[in-house]
Amino acid sequence: MSVLFETLERLETKTDGGSTGFDAEAWSRIQDSVDEMYPTSKPSLRPRDIPRRARPAPTFDFPLFWANLRGAAVDLGTRSRKPLLALAISALAVLTLYVSLPMIGATALRLNHAVNQSLAQAHQPALDEDFRAGLGNWTPAPSWSVDAAGFAHPGKLALYRPSIGLADYQMQFLGTIDKKSLAWVVRAADSDNYYAVKLTLMKPGAFRTITVARYAVINGQIQNRVTIPISMQARPDTLYRVRVDVHGANFALKVQDQLVDTWSEPRLQHGGVGFFSEENAKSGVTGVQVKAQR
Repeated sequence: MSVLFETLERLETKTDGGSTGFDAEAWSRIQDSVDEMYPTSKPSLRPRDIPRRARPAPTFDFPLFWANLRGAAVDLGTRSRKPLLALAISALAVLTLYVSLPMIGATALRLNHAVNQSLAQAHQPALDEDFRAGLGNWTPAPSWSVDAAGFAHPGKLALYRPSIGLADYQMQFLGTIDKKSLAWVVRAADSDNYYAVKLTLMKPGAFRTITVARYAVINGQIQNRVTIPISMQARPDTLYRVRVDVHGANFALKVQDQLVDTWSEPRLQHGGVGFFSEENAKSGVTGVQVKAQR
């Protein structure tokens, strides 16, 4: 580096006419000094542990960059008549870029991973369950019944095994309230950790009002129970279209295509879906679909 600054003193020379020019020998010594400090081999931005089948990360052509930068500095110094300032700016740019190369490479790899993950989720097929093949995809093995119309009638909590590894997703299903309530769970890691949601008929008669009850179950303990009425009337034979969107800590519930509730729960970060029926309640579910979200 001392050679670089010593040569700067020789860079600016005065011609007989008083104009400013460049000492070609000085330029050559500066280039040699920088090349000694920073090898001209092309540093790869791809770490060794990336599989060979992955697309190689871009490389940086240092010799080409140095040649272009030197030309720009000569042009700037000639026009501005301040070659020392031009060279200082050029040298600073080289040093800054070279030091930044590892960070640029790491950022490129992170972006590549995020894009690949998003593409994988976008192309992941939806999980569909119509109970035609029985209850083999549910755990623990439920003692539910399935009627001739393809409706499963839940009892004790059972989880849809293919969905348990998911984190962000959209759950949809069709359900009936045969008696009292219709209940399901999302973000269920196991039978002791999940978020439960329940639709309950409140008034007897031909037309009834409905409430939504929801709560978290953490290590088997019910926490933060919330019950709200929704502006919707129902008949005993109503078929409910239910949709739950789960993204990060945020949850959104739609019933009959109407947004009825939103909430946040950061403690349950992943887990699948499931159904259950409380004591003295009976319901039916079919057309269950779970689609992973970005």
